[in-house]
Parts: sequence; structure tokens; C-alpha cells
Amino acid sequence: AIENVVKTVLSQGISIIFDLSNRTVKDQWLLFTLIVGKLFALQDSQEHRRPVKLIVEEARIFAPQSKNGLPDLDGETCLSVFEDIATRGRKRGLNMLVATQRPASINKDILSQCNRWWFGGMTSTQDCKAMKDYLAEAGIDEEQIRELEPGNFYYYAHGKTTKLKSRTRKCTHGGATPTAQTVFTNRPSKAQVQAVARSLGASQEDEH
Repeated sequence: AIENVVKTVLSQGISIIFDLSNRTVKDQWLLFTLIVGKLFALQDSQEHRRPVKLIVEEARIFAPQSKNGLPDLDGETCLSVFEDIATRGRKRGLNMLVATQRPASINKDILSQCNRWWFGGMTSTQDCKAMKDYLAEAGIDEEQIRELEPGNFYYYAHGKTTKLKSRTRKCTHGGATPTAQTVFTNRPSKAQVQAVARSLGASQEDEH
């Protein structure tokens, strides 16, 4: 079924989102292996080949530092198919965009294949350390990256760094943290308060 979906996407040139967020991590690994593996294999034939932009959100899940513990599917793992796209996908028309809030958790071989960077604000010392060489190449120091306001980025490509601000979101952010809201209700009347008090008093008498 997955192969037919990927074939349809390639033949008709449509966009599709595979939302794996409600699956267990193991299922996410296996489904990613299946989907991306089929995409890579089909792009190997002239019949299905077309330019594709593969966007991987929460990439740290699918490109961990180590392959230990990753389930395999016909000898492939999520990390191995990820590496195939990163290292050999471009000549097949496969371009990849990798997004993560924890770059320290991303496999270094995957990071090394990235040639355009969007640096958002980072406060974790571990993440800053993992990106030290890339930040230095872009001429950005750790203090600058720590001070970035939400929605601001440093974009680095072709030896040039530009500071950008993203536009205001036009849709609901599905990953936003819910906020506590005060719910105002009508103040209870004196009669209602007395009725509750009598009820509580009667309950206490029944217990005795």
C-alpha cells in the first residue's frame, strides 16, 4: 500500500504529509524506513523520477547518533535509508530539509551533508557545542545564537550569512504549548452559599 501511495505522489506530482506522531517510536522507525526506502528505490528508475523535496520534522528520531537498537526492515533501518537520501539522493532528484530542536542528537554523517542552514535560538550548551563548527563557518558566535528572539534566524548558504525574521503564522500551531486560562463565572448568591453550607453540615452529621 505504501509503495502505491509513493508511486501516486511521484506520478502526479502531489504533496503529502505522513504524520507518524501518534505511533510508538518503534513504529515510527519502521514506517520511516518503509516510506523513505520506497521513495529512494522508485527514484532510481526513470519512469518515476521527478524532483522531490523531502522534509523530515523531528529528524533526531530517525537519524540518531547510533544504529544500535534500531529495528531493520529487509536489512535497512531508518538511519540507513536516511543516509542514502542524504548522501546519494541529490542525483536522483531528492532534496532534503532536516528540522530539529536538538541538533546534538542528530547523526553527524547526516549533519555533514547539509549545505544550507537555518540557525534558530539555542540555549542548550550541548546543542551549541554540537553546532560549534557550523556556527563558526557561518561567522556566528555562541552568544549571538543564544540571544536570538523567537521567530528570528540566521540563514547561511554559499558563504553568506543573513539574519531573517519569519512572518507571522497564518495557521494554528499544532505543537504550541497549551496555556492556562482563567475562567470567570458568576459569583454565587448568598442563598446558594448557605445551601452548600447546610449540605456539608448534614453530610458531617450523617458520618457521626
